[in-house]
Amino acid sequence: MSGVASIVIALFVIALIVIVISIIAYNRRLDKVASGEIRDTHSSIPEPGTTTGIAYRVTLLAVVVISFFAISALNGRIQSLQNSLNNIQSQQAQLSNDVWTLRSQLEESSSLLENFSWDAPSVDLENQTALIRYSVTLKEYAEDTTVRLVIGSREIPLALVSPGFYESEFTIGLFENVYRESQLPMVYVTTNGQTVGENVDFPLDPIWYALPFPSIQLNLTARTRFGKTVAEGTYYPVIDELDDVETVTVSYISGGETLRTDDITKETLNRQTIEIPKNLELDPDLVMLLEIKTKTGYTIRHQSVLFFPASPEYTEDDFVQVLDSSGNLVWEDNFK
Repeated sequence: MSGVASIVIALFVIALIVIVISIIAYNRRLDKVASGEIRDTHSSIPEPGTTTGIAYRVTLLAVVVISFFAISALNGRIQSLQNSLNNIQSQQAQLSNDVWTLRSQLEESSSLLENFSWDAPSVDLENQTALIRYSVTLKEYAEDTTVRLVIGSREIPLALVSPGFYESEFTIGLFENVYRESQLPMVYVTTNGQTVGENVDFPLDPIWYALPFPSIQLNLTARTRFGKTVAEGTYYPVIDELDDVETVTVSYISGGETLRTDDITKETLNRQTIEIPKNLELDPDLVMLLEIKTKTGYTIRHQSVLFFPASPEYTEDDFVQVLDSSGNLVWEDNFK
C-alpha cells in the first residue's frame, strides 16, 4: 500500500506542477499582449481553468485505475492469507487430534486393564435396588493377583473366573450416585504386594436403566408476530422400553403458568408425531412437562424448556424427577 500511496502523491505533485506552469505561461502571454509585443489571437496555450480541469480529470482517472488494480491485488492477498489461515487451523485441529490419539494410546499401553464392562441383570423396583455385574480383564497377571472395585466408600472384591478375567455381582441402590462421592470409581490391581489403581466407568445413576425415561425429538419454529410469540412444530417422546408405561400426559407452560394439559398415551405408545397446539398464549417462553406414570407405581416428570427470551435474568429450568407411588420425590436431576 505504501507504493500505491507514493504513486498517487506523485500524480498530484505532477498535476500541481502542470497547473502552475500553465498559469505562469498564460500570465506571460497576457503581459506580451498588453505590451503590444504580440496580437491577442488564438493561442495554443489554454486558460488556467481549462488546464486545471484537464489535470484534475486525468489525475482522478489515474487514481481510479491505480486504486482498482491495488484493490484487486489486495483482495488476492487477503484471499491468500485466508487460505493460509484455514490451512493453519486445519493443521492445528489435526495436530490436536493426533495429540489426543497419542495420549490415548499411551494411556492404553500403560494400563493394566485390557477392558472392563458392566451390566444390570436385574432390577428390584420394590426395594429400589439393582444387581450390577462388573468384570475386568487384565493384560498381565500372576497367581497371586487380586482385583477389587472401589466405588465411593464401598470396596467389592472381584473373583477370578478364568486366567486374567475377574468378575463380581453386587447390589446397589437405584438412586445411588457414586460419582457424588469424593472418590471416583477405581479398580485396584495387586500383584506381588504392589498395588496399582486405574480409573474406570460405572453407571452414573442406576435408576436411568430401570425406568422408562423419555427424550424428545423436536421440530420447532418460534417467531414473534405483532409483539406476540408464536410456536409451531411437532415432536414425539422417545422411550426405549414401553412395557412399563401406563399413561403419558404433556403440559404446555409459559410465564410460569400451565396453558393446557393433554393425554398423549396413545401417541407415545404408537411412536406417533404430535403437533404443538396452535394459538398458545406464550409469555414469551415455552416449557414442556411430560409426566409418565409407570405400571410399577413410579411417576417420571421430565421438564424441557423449548425456547426462552434472550435475557440475562432468564434461567432455564430443565429437570427430571421420580416420584414414588405416594407422590414423594425420591430422585431428581436438574442438569446443573
